[in-house]
Amino acid sequence: MRPQAHDTGFTLIELLVVLTILALLGVLLPRLTRSSPGLQVRAAAASLAADLRLLRSEAARHHVVTELVLQPEAYRLSPGGTIRRPPSQVTLSYAPAVPDMLDRAADRLRFFGDGSSSGGKIILRDGKAEASVQVAWIGGAIAVHAP
Repeated sequence: MRPQAHDTGFTLIELLVVLTILALLGVLLPRLTRSSPGLQVRAAAASLAADLRLLRSEAARHHVVTELVLQPEAYRLSPGGTIRRPPSQVTLSYAPAVPDMLDRAADRLRFFGDGSSSGGKIILRDGKAEASVQVAWIGGAIAVHAP
């Protein structure tokens, strides 16, 4: 009987295919891992919505008024006074659902003990992308709108 020869290596074509795949990964991988322009805005909007939901639940649970005080570069949760800052290039603006005639500060979104809110829309921008967080004034429902 003749001993069988075993292939103990790779063919040139197999090596070329592997090298081609590695080269493509080297070119494409850095582009895929770079953050998209709207990623920071969407993440900031999701974080803001979570904070708003926390304020809404605290207001309903303790039957108190809670509020979010907005500034262009940050917002403060009250009660508690916690200040949150979105990424540096993200700015905030607020459009109230109904102008607050008692307190002319147009930078406050309030949640009340009965589940309602002052309502409005918070817009987050970073120059390239935009997202918004909408708060319904009747039920206090919170929705994130991001492209």
